Amino acid sequence: MDTETKRALRIAVADDSELVRDKIAQKMQKMQDIDVIWEAKDAQKAIENYEKNKPDILIIDVQLPGISGIEMLKRIKAWEERLTFFIVLTNYPHPILKNKSIEVGADYFFDKTTEFGKVIDVIKSIKLNGTKENNRTFNKT
Repeated sequence: MDTETKRALRIAVADDSELVRDKIAQKMQKMQDIDVIWEAKDAQKAIENYEKNKPDILIIDVQLPGISGIEMLKRIKAWEERLTFFIVLTNYPHPILKNKSIEVGADYFFDKTTEFGKVIDVIKSIKLNGTKENNRTFNKT
């Protein structure tokens, strides 16, 4: 077994809601070999954190102080060299926002109100199936 398969899956969260960040962290604490490596309440801090410590999965809210989560994702994808999964989790699941998120590089797009559990399922699937190169089934719906 190589060192890549032994290390924990590294999760980061960019959401202005402390409640959402806490809920995600609590769910992750219950899972083995998954670490929340950083949280950010605004896009600028998320970009700074991402530059210093790139996660395997970044969960992004659309509505963030400063620039939007979609604009943040677009900026990260412009120079991102690592194969990070990007999950957009929002209270605004409008088709226009969904299409724009996918267009700029989101791998998944979920409604916080009705699909929060799907985020956990996706994280479990990524943990089980490995790297982005090996896991090509994305939920664009």
